[in-house]
Amino acid sequence: IVATYIQKTVLVELDNQKKELAESETLFRELAEGSPDIILFVNPVENSIIYTNRSALLGYTQIEWIFFYQVRDTVHSEDVERVGRWWAKRDDPSVDKPSHEIECRIRANSGNWEWIHARYTVISRGEDGRADKVLITLSIITGRKQEDMRQMQVSLERERVKILTDFIRDASHEFRTPLSTIVTNLYMLEQHEQSENDQKLITSIEQQAFSISTLVDAMTLLAKLNSDVTLALEIYPINAIIDESKVPSSVSIVNKGQTLATDLAMP
Repeated sequence: IVATYIQKTVLVELDNQKKELAESETLFRELAEGSPDIILFVNPVENSIIYTNRSALLGYTQIEWIFFYQVRDTVHSEDVERVGRWWAKRDDPSVDKPSHEIECRIRANSGNWEWIHARYTVISRGEDGRADKVLITLSIITGRKQEDMRQMQVSLERERVKILTDFIRDASHEFRTPLSTIVTNLYMLEQHEQSENDQKLITSIEQQAFSISTLVDAMTLLAKLNSDVTLALEIYPINAIIDESKVPSSVSIVNKGQTLATDLAMP
C-alpha cells in the first residue's frame, strides 16, 4: 500500500511538473511571438534551430540564418572578424560573461545594408564543454544608427562653424588695429600740401585701405551669420551707409575740386 501511494504521489508530481512546463512553454512562446526582436534557440553542435519566433529575417530563411558563420558573405567586410570572434566565445567556458552582444551590418536579401544588435546567452554545455543550447536575440537598429550618424554630422558641422567663426573674428580684429593706423596717418598726410605724385600714392593707399576695411566688415558679418547668435535686424537709412563709405576718399575728392553725389531718392 505504501509503495502504491508513493508511486501515485510521484506520478501526480510528474504530471504537475509537465503541466507547469507546458504552461511555461506556452507563456514563453506568447512572449516571444509578441516581441519585436527576433529570437532564436539553437543547438550549435548540431547546427539546428530548436525554436524561432520568425520564419525569416531580412529576407533570409531560417536555414540561411542558423549561424552567422554560415552567412559570412552577408556580413559587412569591416565586421566579419569581430562577428567571428564574438560567436567563437560560446565554446570558451573560461569566459565569465554568460551573455555576449555585438552591433554589426548585415546585407539584407534586398541588397540593402542593415544594422543589427545581436546578443546570445549560453544555456547549457555538453560534456566536452561546447555550447549545445544557445539563446540568440536579434534587433534591427538601422534607424537608430542613422540618427546617431546624423547627430554626429551635426556636431561636426557645429564644430567646423565654430572654428571658422573664431578664426574670422580673430582675423578681423587683428586687421582693424593696423588699418586704423593707416587711415589716421593718411588723414594727417592730406592736411599738408603734397606733390601730384605723392597725392596719387596717397589716393591709391586710401583705396586699398577702404577695400581692406570692406573685407573686414564682411568677415565680421560672416562670423555673426555663422554663429548661433540671432541677429537683431533694424531699418537703416541707405544714404547714411553711403556717406560712411565715402569718408576714406572724401579729402582727396575735395582737394581735386571734384564732387561726389551720394543722396539717393528714397521712395
